[in-house]
Amino acid sequence: MQAIPLFPMRVAALCLAVVFAAGCASVARRGDEIASAAGFTKEVVQGARFRHVTYASRGTAASPVWVYIEGDGIPWRNEFIPSADPTPRILIALEAMAAGRRPALYLGRPCYFDVNRDAGCEPLVWTHRRFAPEVIDSMVAALRVRLGNEGLDGRPLVLVGFSGGGTLATLMAHKLVQTCALITMASPLDIDEWAGERGYSPLDGSVDPAKLPPLPSRVRQLHLRGGRDGVVAAANGAAYFSKQPDAQLRVIDAADHAAIWISLWRDLAASPGALPDRECAR
Repeated sequence: MQAIPLFPMRVAALCLAVVFAAGCASVARRGDEIASAAGFTKEVVQGARFRHVTYASRGTAASPVWVYIEGDGIPWRNEFIPSADPTPRILIALEAMAAGRRPALYLGRPCYFDVNRDAGCEPLVWTHRRFAPEVIDSMVAALRVRLGNEGLDGRPLVLVGFSGGGTLATLMAHKLVQTCALITMASPLDIDEWAGERGYSPLDGSVDPAKLPPLPSRVRQLHLRGGRDGVVAAANGAAYFSKQPDAQLRVIDAADHAAIWISLWRDLAASPGALPDRECAR
């Protein structure tokens, strides 16, 4: 396993501060519990390089497929040592999927959920290279496998991501031509700017959405930010938005970088016209 040098630095970690309750279930079990209660089916699928935990739900044949991607979780144990398991302790994207529209698919990130560790899993995958080409390609390949297994090939996609999951969703939209809408929650769209603002080390090896060409105008974009978010500034990504004049930025004043996004998503999903998915059904 390739080691990351241990030297003083403020590390780039999009993570939630979580208090662990004594005797609580493992994160993997918690994910299965959420999925089971919502009627989702679980499958571990092979991507381009990594295996991925996925959950899927059924829905009406005329609907687009909603694809959810989780945040970065806990990449670092402290400012010097990478975490042994980066999986978030609060599964915001999975909870959002349970509260959202159907059909939907939850796409686990490489090396997350400790049940499917691959030989290629090393700390660089969930720290500096969390948005690297090999991560993006494996996510895209795994998504295609699960869509095929569910008989959903070629269907329009709405990509949804929380925090770093939204960054990944944005990067994946460049490779998935059937993407009709992109929705991010509390996600950095200029990772160099984000790291600089936070005083973190750069995410060397990662792809920065702000440096890519604009997405096609047919991809409707809604980027949600929190006015009280101390992890991702509401104004992050000016360079990104300058290339994407049709992308909508909506700041929710009361939102921070925590579980409030689950209830906010539930309200948005229940409100007609609040999410940019109407064009997908045309």
